[in-house]
Amino acid sequence: MTIVLVVLFSLLPLSLCFVALARARVGSRRRMLLATVFGLAALAVASVAQVLLDPVTKTITGFPGILFSSFVEAAAIEELSKLIFVLLLCSIRPSDGRTLTAREILSGALLLGLSFSGFETLSYALRNPSVLWLRAITALPVHVSVSLMAGALAASFMVGSPEVTGSGALPARRGPARAFAVAVALHGAYDAGLSLSGAFISLSAVAICVLAVMALGAWKKPGNE
Repeated sequence: MTIVLVVLFSLLPLSLCFVALARARVGSRRRMLLATVFGLAALAVASVAQVLLDPVTKTITGFPGILFSSFVEAAAIEELSKLIFVLLLCSIRPSDGRTLTAREILSGALLLGLSFSGFETLSYALRNPSVLWLRAITALPVHVSVSLMAGALAASFMVGSPEVTGSGALPARRGPARAFAVAVALHGAYDAGLSLSGAFISLSAVAICVLAVMALGAWKKPGNE
């Protein structure tokens, strides 16, 4: 597979979503571009943090090492990085003075997750193109779903602020820390499945199904139009 095809297939979901949201006029194109750039920025920040933590990870061997690598070095760092950039995206007021709706927040989180996953897949696929298809059906849904959860959390944090008001705002949610912990746990379970080849199919399937249901619930929640 040529480099051009690897790039195209890695970023295809992001591109298709960008076009679909632009045609549906869910937020401005400026905000959509920012979400895409922020996804790449979140990946860069997470990667730097993982490199800094890697010496610690290497000192932990066996099953505890797998758990630490999956749930802390991978899941916790990546989800925290994405959440920070989703919140940063939400803090930027629309240029036309409109208030942000929950649908716009979730759309931004969706693009950010697709950008994070797409560029991460690209970095892996350039070294090993065979991982492209596997990541397309496993890592992509996981990243997108937990990013939508980050969007829901961002909306709950911002309820009552000038940026998120009106009928399109999500109601306040209880236990944002617990919701974030669930996202980290499911992401960590997926990563652990990659290391435990015998459990990979079941763990990744469970993570994808649960995250997809949660993401759909967040997207279709009454008042998110």
